[in-house]
Amino acid sequence: MLVILQFISRLFYLAFGSNRLRPYERVCIDAWRSTLTNELRQKLDKQLEKFDFVQRQARRTKSVFYCIRDPDYKTWGDDELFPNREEDRRVFTGTLTGEIGDITESVRFGVYLHRGRLSSIEFESEPGALASISTGLAVR
Repeated sequence: MLVILQFISRLFYLAFGSNRLRPYERVCIDAWRSTLTNELRQKLDKQLEKFDFVQRQARRTKSVFYCIRDPDYKTWGDDELFPNREEDRRVFTGTLTGEIGDITESVRFGVYLHRGRLSSIEFESEPGALASISTGLAVR
């Protein structure tokens, strides 16, 4: 059964998304991560290891995290979940910035949890050129 789920995960990855964070997503997650306690950082790291699919929706304005191998999160323990178990909760906001040529681009974003799990990064508008660069990104 696990082999079938891994195969399906690979098909989803090829067709619709990725199993890796893109640089602009990583910068957003790292900015949030820097505000967490050591215990909560460990929970986030465990979750990021378990997610095997990141879907980009609506022109990259939303990056949603999934665990295809365990879509109902039945195997996730308390040591992997954040204490906040509300349905949808924004836990961090920031502004992603970067230099493209001599122009500074920026877009506001929020990081959301759902029932103790990282759910999504949601941008107020399309990240545009920021999504295509891999260095010089920052969050303020």
